[in-house]
Amino acid sequence: METFEQVLQQAYNDGESDRFISRLRERFDFCQGISQQQRAQHLHYMLEAADAHYLPAQEIVGMVPTEAYMRHLGYQDLPRDEYIKKSRAFHRQKINHLKDAARRGSLKSLGHLAYLYKNQKIPDEKMSLALALAHLDAGLYFTDDNKIYEHFSRQKERLITQASASELAFAEEATQELIQAINQHGSIYPVMDEKHGRKGYY
Repeated sequence: METFEQVLQQAYNDGESDRFISRLRERFDFCQGISQQQRAQHLHYMLEAADAHYLPAQEIVGMVPTEAYMRHLGYQDLPRDEYIKKSRAFHRQKINHLKDAARRGSLKSLGHLAYLYKNQKIPDEKMSLALALAHLDAGLYFTDDNKIYEHFSRQKERLITQASASELAFAEEATQELIQAINQHGSIYPVMDEKHGRKGYY
């Protein structure tokens, strides 16, 4: 069975559109092939580890679709207002984990945040395009992987054509702030898997 990362990587390799990839993310049901109880237990463990600032767990939690989180923990039948409140709380939680991981050198989190900013999936951010550029630029600064560099570069080229002068200036400042934060932490976490050494970029 293909993993989410493999399906996503194939979509990038095939040159699929951003809209296609966005819909792919929303539809993909993580942790397929295991029971509801196992999924819920796994999520609880990952959330606890992420809350303890364990970076790999923060990366995992940050990639969990909010709809999947609600479904796997049995929240899909909550009253509407309660459902919205809980889903928004989880969305904020996973964004915070991604931000923390990115500032500590997670290339996967930098890339995924760029995707989320680009598609305006992070609430209350007025400079989403600029922040997407900043996270791509920080990833470009630190990565030594040619495929990741090429992918981030392509995404950056697309966004630059849409950015205003003020957004470009903001992006430059935000990039330097990210680079400084990562340098202070002193480590870079590449995009890895056990079999091939590399995984998808977002």
